[in-house]
Amino acid sequence: IGLVAALATIRKHREHQVHEHLIDIGKQVKQSWKKAASIAKLDIVVSGIDPLGNFSFQYEDSRQMRTYFAQRMLDHGIMAKNAFYASFAHTDAHVERYASIVEKVFLEIASCHENNNWSSVLKGDLVHEGFQRLA
Repeated sequence: IGLVAALATIRKHREHQVHEHLIDIGKQVKQSWKKAASIAKLDIVVSGIDPLGNFSFQYEDSRQMRTYFAQRMLDHGIMAKNAFYASFAHTDAHVERYASIVEKVFLEIASCHENNNWSSVLKGDLVHEGFQRLA
């Protein structure tokens, strides 16, 4: 069954040009981060290949920013972090909704950074860096 499933997957990828869709969706998301950062006047670096993009805030309080980003995106019903993995299931409408919310959250992040009021807006622990032990 494994070989048959693998061949069916390859066939679907070829028939639907999945790679092109993943690249297009990833480019849209990366562009949405850049646009939102520009609007909010935030310094970010966007990197990674298009279907597997990521961004990083260029500030000393970047952990607070990443934590707040994840927290607020969840408040809007989107499980997100500072990376995006495109899927064949993602649509332009998904990206448009995501981009709209990212703009709002980036503006909030800029305000929190400027006012240094992280302790009053963060609901839990800060995100972890790298692969440090969690227990």
